[in-house]
Amino acid sequence: EQVLEALVRPTVTMTRAADGSRPLIALLMQVRAQPREPTRRFFFDRMDPAVDRFVAVLERVLPERSRAEIFWRYNFALGALMQVLADAAPGSQRLRLLSDGLCDTGDDEAIIAELVRFLAGGFRASGG
Repeated sequence: EQVLEALVRPTVTMTRAADGSRPLIALLMQVRAQPREPTRRFFFDRMDPAVDRFVAVLERVLPERSRAEIFWRYNFALGALMQVLADAAPGSQRLRLLSDGLCDTGDDEAIIAELVRFLAGGFRASGG
């Protein structure tokens, strides 16, 4: 959970603009959806060293998982993180609407707690 919180917390807390929007998340999603080589290279050259460090730590704390499983699950973790943050932006908040307000996507601490719990279960799940 500590490793996953180190992945999730900064992304959740540092990407919210004053108006509640998440412009960095929107930009990253656009880079992923419509990759252009210069933009892709700019972002990935800066992010890949951090990915390598997270994967190495996850391999240490989850020795029962193969390297391939760690990479798959890390990628799924990023997908979940990006989805909930994109959904939390003003004008979307679909989860809040679907849950009749039970899931407050404006509450960064709730996002962090629920996401870390969810991801921890996924990383711990036995392989197939």
